[in-house]
Amino acid sequence: MARSTGWPAFAGHDSLVLIHMGIELYFAFVAATVVLMAIPGPNVALIAATSITHGIRHGLTVVAGTASAMIVQLALVGAGLNSFCS
Repeated sequence: MARSTGWPAFAGHDSLVLIHMGIELYFAFVAATVVLMAIPGPNVALIAATSITHGIRHGLTVVAGTASAMIVQLALVGAGLNSFCS
């Protein structure tokens, strides 16, 4: 009798099939991740431009606005995932 692992069978096999990433692909992934993390996003550009143009007070206001917008976005995504998963 075949032992069930709880994973769905893949291509008629009872064991889990693992696909290994080559070292070149891994290094390309790491390099792309580092580049994308080093590039500032649109929020940082908006905060820097506002701070330079209008001063620190307005820059901090933009920081508060973008942070509160991220909180709202996170709450909406969480609610959507909750309804999707249940």
